[in-house]
Formats: sequence, C-alpha cells, structure tokens
Amino acid sequence: MDIIEIFWTNVEWHMKNKNLPLRQSHENALKKRAGIQLRTVEEIAKCLKIDDYSVLFEKVD
Repeated sequence: MDIIEIFWTNVEWHMKNKNLPLRQSHENALKKRAGIQLRTVEEIAKCLKIDDYSVLFEKVD
C-alpha cells in the first residue's frame, strides 16, 4: 500500500468514526484517490479535527 492510499484510507476512517464531512473538493480528491499537497493535508486534518496530521500517514494493521 502506498502513502497516498494509506492517507485516504485513514481519512475515510476518521470521517466515518467522527461523523464529519469534508469539503466537496476534498471529497472529489478522496473518490479519485488523488495525490495532494501538504497544504491540503493540513486543511483535511482541520476538517477532521486532527491536531497532528501525521497520524493520517500511519499504516494501521
């Protein structure tokens, strides 16, 4: 699993478990599993109420 896939998998997990939406542009990127810029990662982390966005890049077994 590459880092982009890990990131989007973790974003989906947080969205589901926290029942939080993303902006439409972020939703579109999620559906495409698009590569993103660090600024966008920070914006998504804020939407998900995550202080340390590095957790979005940690692989969970």
